[in-house]
Amino acid sequence: MDIQLIGGFHVVWGGCAVPEERWGRPGSRRLLKALALARSTGVRPDRLAALLRPRAAPVAVAGTL
Repeated sequence: MDIQLIGGFHVVWGGCAVPEERWGRPGSRRLLKALALARSTGVRPDRLAALLRPRAAPVAVAGTL
């Protein structure tokens, strides 16, 4: 998998570009971006919760991660 984050967000998987419509929810893209940026350090669950559902209480989101 190749992920491009600079100059636009693009993912190539198995030699094929992943089209925008394949991502489903916008949160899927945000999640992959956050994980790609922090691949050597990881991302805390509370930070992921804030990225995926910014208006929800962290406790409500914790069970969905």
